[in-house]
Amino acid sequence: MKKINLYLMLAAFAGMTASCAEDIYKPSAEGQLALNTTMSEEVDVISRAYDAESLKESCEIWISNSKGLVRRYQGVGEVPSGINLVNGAYVAQAWAGDSVSASFDKRCYKGRVEFDIKSGITTRVDLACKIANVVASVSYPDNIGEALTDYTMTIGHKKGTLDFVGNEKAKGYFMMPAGEKDLTYTLRGKLLSGEAFEHTGVISNVKPATWYILNIEYRGSTQDVGGGIFNIVIDKQEIVKEDGFIVTAAPKFSGYGFDLNEGLSGESKSFGRQTVYIASANDITSVRLSSDSFTTLIPALGGSDFDILSTSISQTVVSTLNNAGVTWRKYDQDGGTIVQVNFEEAFTNTLENGIYDFEMAATDSENLRSRTTVRFNVSDAKVEARPVESETITLTEATLRGVVTKDGVENVGFRYRKAGAADWKEISATPISRALAVGATFEAKLTGLESGTKYEYCALFDGSASNLVLYFSTDAVPVIPNGGFEEWNTSSKAWLVAANEASMFWDSGNHGSATMNKNITGPESTIKHSGNYSAKLSSQFVGVGNLGKFAAGNVFIGKYLDTQGTNGILGWGRPFDFKYLPKAVRVWVKYEPKPIADKKEAITVEGVFSKNIGDMDEGIVYLALCDDTDTGKNTYNNDSWSVVVNTATKQFFSKNDANVVAYAEKVFTEATAGDGLIEFVLPIEYFKNDVKPTRLMFVASASRYGDYFCGGRGSVMYIDDIELIY
Repeated sequence: MKKINLYLMLAAFAGMTASCAEDIYKPSAEGQLALNTTMSEEVDVISRAYDAESLKESCEIWISNSKGLVRRYQGVGEVPSGINLVNGAYVAQAWAGDSVSASFDKRCYKGRVEFDIKSGITTRVDLACKIANVVASVSYPDNIGEALTDYTMTIGHKKGTLDFVGNEKAKGYFMMPAGEKDLTYTLRGKLLSGEAFEHTGVISNVKPATWYILNIEYRGSTQDVGGGIFNIVIDKQEIVKEDGFIVTAAPKFSGYGFDLNEGLSGESKSFGRQTVYIASANDITSVRLSSDSFTTLIPALGGSDFDILSTSISQTVVSTLNNAGVTWRKYDQDGGTIVQVNFEEAFTNTLENGIYDFEMAATDSENLRSRTTVRFNVSDAKVEARPVESETITLTEATLRGVVTKDGVENVGFRYRKAGAADWKEISATPISRALAVGATFEAKLTGLESGTKYEYCALFDGSASNLVLYFSTDAVPVIPNGGFEEWNTSSKAWLVAANEASMFWDSGNHGSATMNKNITGPESTIKHSGNYSAKLSSQFVGVGNLGKFAAGNVFIGKYLDTQGTNGILGWGRPFDFKYLPKAVRVWVKYEPKPIADKKEAITVEGVFSKNIGDMDEGIVYLALCDDTDTGKNTYNNDSWSVVVNTATKQFFSKNDANVVAYAEKVFTEATAGDGLIEFVLPIEYFKNDVKPTRLMFVASASRYGDYFCGGRGSVMYIDDIELIY
């Protein structure tokens, strides 16, 4: 058997020996997390759907603390080599693959580990991501044909089943619904007499990452099922690690004593030796070094692009680069590789005033690639811009700072623009604490910037500009995942408001209604505000004859947790980044209510509402920002939510709950005008000004009192493009 084994190396420079101190960079490790992520699964064949690249791209990693989500990375390539975190206790979680109820080829991986961060220490965490599925297969004896023909084994649970037809060698992968612990199986076929045969059983208390083999035994003695002619023996095996292929993070670049993002700046002949390190958990097979400047700085090279690790590189090129002061060395270090590239003083001393960019691209033995730019800014300008400090950057503002490098400066300022734009803007700067002498700093605050946008800037002095151009990006507006309802999965009975279970941020009541082959919430392509879809919420009776209940079309941030009889248990609210507090929420809605037509749905709840037959249904959308205050109704099966809604026990959400920091709502008492969706901007009212929220909750329902099974059959709400406004 083969096994998929993914390893993510995120601490590539760790463990460098003291004997190489003068050559090898040892970065600071103050309050950092170095995360190793391993994914493993025993499989017969590595499916094309689970090649190295797709698993790497689908891996989602969350890091949370007691206040909620603090870091989120989509794909292995997004995870930095060191993650700076403040002191405290954290949980790292990871998901990859596809989470479907039952499949022969789609598998899901999950991992969870708790750890602590302490300042001055690099905390190394191994996040083992094991297969999260329950795995099942069927094994028949060689003499099965003596007793049974046309046989099929059906295995599954209430949300999905798989048919193992004949004596095919296949494995089934199952994600168990919340609260369900058993797989059922049914063997069907024909006896040689032509009589239909059927036998049903249960595999109890199944566990994730466990393989259950149903061994069919045929003894040929009597016609008694389970004792004579057939016996089913279940062999249980834990899925363990085996050697396989490895997927690592792409090679990492780091400057020795300088930040590659900021580059190097100074006067001519002031740089000395500068070094760049490249590290990988695999063998680094290629390092391409290129620059248009080579043609003028080292004309004898006869080119501008060279693979310095290639076995076919000309020795003349190697000697010419080395003699000019560009050198390199390759090390084996802690199971990986480090390449050291030096720009020697003999080379940097040839750089005259100007900006010189040297592109570096590294490839390792797993064909993973990364690149960086080493920038030398050579200038005798009297002022120089400094990198923008992250704490001064907001959605629309940033503070620029600079330093005086030579005497004789009278006026200072900055020139700035969107990166790549044609025209510059200028702003005067204010000296900080002292006159404009050498070493004096100055600053200017930029306002009215666009969020999530990259800007470039340089310092000004007496009407002249420094040639050092630096960059910063404003913070991006936190986006509600899938807030435009573009991602859906309709491959199973219960449609998901997500591409797969692993990426779910939203959920709906479909998990309950799908037991009667109905979905009350789904994608709508003809009535929408933007993109391909809106969400269509359809209130309806779910059942057969008089048996069943009214179900409100709904969608919510959270998860459908369980079904008890005809009642649902829902977890509302998920962790969210509240670095900035929103002032409103924008939604696009079209609402079409219907009157209450059945006495079952005409309900009065004392002190809450009263609805009679003939009364028009009402729709509602509402948002709540919540903290982690324990209200007594936040937890279900050890998972925390803003609120756990239980329609059986009448446990519902209230905006007056102790954990609610802020709230906004819109009640629809009549149909919206026109044929399309209408924009609604709902102001958010803050109840607490001294508490920062940690969780975001949003609920939309075509029937306002659907929690009480009250509403009009046929009421429909279309909702799209939910957006927080800051």
